[in-house]
Amino acid sequence: MQSADTQRVEAFLNKWLGSEGNERANYQDFFLDLCAALAVAGPPPKGNEPGDPYCFDKDIKFFTSDKAESTRFADFYKAGCFLIEAKQGSQDTSKGHSKRGTKTYRDTMQKAFN
Repeated sequence: MQSADTQRVEAFLNKWLGSEGNERANYQDFFLDLCAALAVAGPPPKGNEPGDPYCFDKDIKFFTSDKAESTRFADFYKAGCFLIEAKQGSQDTSKGHSKRGTKTYRDTMQKAFN
């Protein structure tokens, strides 16, 4: 790694280490900072490319067994690369989804995975 690479990654880690704020308030800034730390372009504004192959809040269609359709949203998506559902935990149970490392937190993470 070059010195500039190390500095970007360290700045990212220092900014976000210990973050316990609101997930909805932080996730886009977190991922944009991650892109900057990795020296990769962030997503364009949603709606600029057909089908939004790289975006925040990717529309995903779900169908139930009775053929009912609903739309949910993935927090960060890049076609053929990743789909990320952000979850904010904390060391304090009064913030985020739950205290990190607890059964409730693990269950929340499993639900996001599913």
